Amino acid sequence: MMVNYLLCKSQLFVDTATSVVDILGGVGESFTSQCQPKKFLPHLILHGMNDPIITYDRDNVVDGSTFISTLKMAKWWQGLQGCPGEPRHDHSDNTLECSIYCEPDTSERALRLGRKHSAGSSKSKKQTAKSKTKGKSKQEKAAKTRQGRPASTKGHPAAKHSYKSTKQRGLLQASKGPILELCGMKGVGHDLNT
Repeated sequence: MMVNYLLCKSQLFVDTATSVVDILGGVGESFTSQCQPKKFLPHLILHGMNDPIITYDRDNVVDGSTFISTLKMAKWWQGLQGCPGEPRHDHSDNTLECSIYCEPDTSERALRLGRKHSAGSSKSKKQTAKSKTKGKSKQEKAAKTRQGRPASTKGHPAAKHSYKSTKQRGLLQASKGPILELCGMKGVGHDLNT
């Protein structure tokens, strides 16, 4: 419950955390209408499939409050994140059954935006570097230009292209992997001892 509360209500949390793991948590039915997150983080939900309190596959009343099932909670987060479709089965073995509910946007539009962002940021860095090197000797300027660039790019256009491609791929690597995944732990109850 606490992770869901922080994701929904705490701007500080979503601004400082890089991802979340919700272990054996739950969401009260009344809370679902109160959540309006401004930002989403990669989110892994781990829950015991035999949990008798916060149940995996059906809603349950606990101390007078209705808690939605873990499956319904994953669908709720999927809806909040605007990810269409049914979850994609990802993994199953003797201990876990995992499904991905939301994956990063790898559409051509997102790739174009990544390239545009990369090109824009390179240009502004070059302009900043030029303004800082005004009035310096040619040797100081040349040394400043070489800093931060791999030696393999020196004077070789293909190597420079390869370096730029690597930088562009780096922008997208941060978003690789599932954004929302649910893993049910087989044979596990409300805590890891049951």
